[in-house]
Amino acid sequence: MRTKSQNIADTVSRQQIDVMAITETWHRTSEDLPLKHCAPRGYSVLGAPRPVTMDCTRGGGIAVLFRDCFNGKRLAAFDAVQPTTFEVFGCELDLRSTSSSRWYVVVYRPPKSGRDYFAKFFKELRRLLEAVLAYRRDTVICGDFNLHVNDEGNKHAQSFLDVLASFGLVQVVKRRTHREGNTLDLVITRRDDQPTNCVVQAPDTISDHSLVTCRFPLKSSSAEGRALLEE
Repeated sequence: MRTKSQNIADTVSRQQIDVMAITETWHRTSEDLPLKHCAPRGYSVLGAPRPVTMDCTRGGGIAVLFRDCFNGKRLAAFDAVQPTTFEVFGCELDLRSTSSSRWYVVVYRPPKSGRDYFAKFFKELRRLLEAVLAYRRDTVICGDFNLHVNDEGNKHAQSFLDVLASFGLVQVVKRRTHREGNTLDLVITRRDDQPTNCVVQAPDTISDHSLVTCRFPLKSSSAEGRALLEE
């Protein structure tokens, strides 16, 4: 975001995006000016810098931009998970004019490998999904997972999809999302809450990753789980 905040803001405005999840923001604090500048007029932003537990000296960070027609609150539902193999940030967005509400859980997994690493990653992933799905809320899990889920011969990617299936989840992005190939940027939902469409745009000057856009129907929200929200 440090050098591309205006490009991001222009993209959000031009394409009239309601909610945008971004990984590898490189922002350091919630007061970072690039983080604020990427939100055009009429939008707000929530996010989290890279956790100190992540083994990396730069990069990382997650942000969620959303129109001001939404009330946005950070989710505390899975604070106890505290993963070390990936970053995660969650928020709930309530549409002000209706009772429609949705959870957004954004993940960034660095491109690491190794048997011990993946054993820990899958353990932490299961803990995250258990924490999130314990509440029957409309939820979108998305982000850059750095797994080649399009490659049926990639054992780690296939193990990842098996974990999703065991929780009743589906991955809806079917095209390659990186300039060099492979499907890395994913959108994951329950089987009964899939988007009405999913479009993968070509990478542009903002990133070597594609912008993935989805449409979701509005639904009424439940009061369950609201005690887990934080400002």
